[in-house]
Amino acid sequence: MNKTVNSSKWAFLNSSAQQLIGFLFFGGMTYLLSPEYFGVYAIGLIFSEIFCQLVRLGLSANLINRKKNVSVALNNAFFSTLLIGILVSVAFYYSAGFITSYFEISRYLLVLQIMSIIPLIFSLGSVPDAQLQRKFLYKKIAFATFMASLVSCLIAVVVALTEFSELAFAFQKVIYEFIMLIIIWNSIKWRPSLLINYSILKDQLRVGIPLLVAGLTNVAVNKLKDIFIASVLGPSVLGLYRLAIKLQDFVVKLTLGPITAIAIPSLARVKKSEFKGTLSSFIKWMAILSFPIFGGLAITSTDLLSVLFKDEWKDSALALQMLCILGASSIYIHMFKPVFSVLERGGILVKLRVMHFFILFALLYSTSKYGVFYIVLSEILVTIILTFFGLLLLSNALGENYFDLVFSIKSAAVSTSLMLFVLFFINYFADNYLMINPLNSLVLFSLLGLFTYALSMKVFFNRDFAVIVNYIRSSKLGFIFKKCF
Repeated sequence: MNKTVNSSKWAFLNSSAQQLIGFLFFGGMTYLLSPEYFGVYAIGLIFSEIFCQLVRLGLSANLINRKKNVSVALNNAFFSTLLIGILVSVAFYYSAGFITSYFEISRYLLVLQIMSIIPLIFSLGSVPDAQLQRKFLYKKIAFATFMASLVSCLIAVVVALTEFSELAFAFQKVIYEFIMLIIIWNSIKWRPSLLINYSILKDQLRVGIPLLVAGLTNVAVNKLKDIFIASVLGPSVLGLYRLAIKLQDFVVKLTLGPITAIAIPSLARVKKSEFKGTLSSFIKWMAILSFPIFGGLAITSTDLLSVLFKDEWKDSALALQMLCILGASSIYIHMFKPVFSVLERGGILVKLRVMHFFILFALLYSTSKYGVFYIVLSEILVTIILTFFGLLLLSNALGENYFDLVFSIKSAAVSTSLMLFVLFFINYFADNYLMINPLNSLVLFSLLGLFTYALSMKVFFNRDFAVIVNYIRSSKLGFIFKKCF
């Protein structure tokens, strides 16, 4: 338990540092580059992330959970992913011309060609990364992420100030993956050998292939909206959408990321009788952390964009508001992967992801021409449908009713609803009777939202509130508060 708590702290610091650096970098680049550049990079990410998922072969979760023949399994995974990484990078490089032609961005061909090396780099780091997670060495992962993010972003900013500014994002991504690779390999003692067992590899692939298909469909689903926006509405609109996604992703990685990062190794070690309670606890704290931030971000989106970004980015506000609703409604979806991975029910993940893909594709095909609002609304509807089916399949798999997990979010849902009611009322009053500049409005609503949410938790859910307070008091954050106040 102590190892899990300690790992969650480092996973939280890892997500916080990475997201903070990424947010500052992304925000700074909005002043140097137009939305079109962001859209072009997003198109490159569509394919690099699909190829990187393919490179994994679904073997990472198996390595984290594996208890027998670990050394041989590591060698099997390393050489398998390396081979696929080489093939995929070559294929990516030579298909870059077709991709840029399809999206009518042929003048940015070099951007995609540079990014084609990413799957190869990723393949070299997937096994050592799984080892660090297996041993709960999230401190080393946090250090690697911080250094890679910091150095790569600084170099990219320098590139953005030169005549090669269109390549800045591509260089940042490649340098980030390369630095991560070096640091992670230096953090482990294991080195690959030619000790390969095809029988064990076959067993690994038996478990891994369903996870691979689930992972590929998951990436495809996540990138499906980008594909429709880029092909129907153009790279500039995709760039505006990506800013909204970046802000939403900042909240997701900050609040949901640390919990989902430790979910697989934690759930793999609990007793069967404690599985449901542990899962419920994960979901409850994901909601407590994320719901108020999503709600506050939706309310203050217009002011936030006015304060932080140039006027050409203000059209991202509506997309951001919809994405906040999507983020809050998707916490169960985030837990399905670690849950079904631990249960070795990858087939269920495949069913959910395939269902997700086809339903979303059908909706996007019909709605994408009407704008980003309907694109995100389609994703929200699909998320609600999949949450129901996911809980149904989980209940059938374990022979126990898991629909009562819906009540795990009760404290967060009630407190956030009260917070939003107060903020909506104050917002209406301020718009009609007061003249407040965006910065003051942003600060006011942030403080009021925090106070209202904390008060609601204190009054209606004092036990959960006490846990939060005790955690803050026992942490370094509590020590800082004591020194300041």
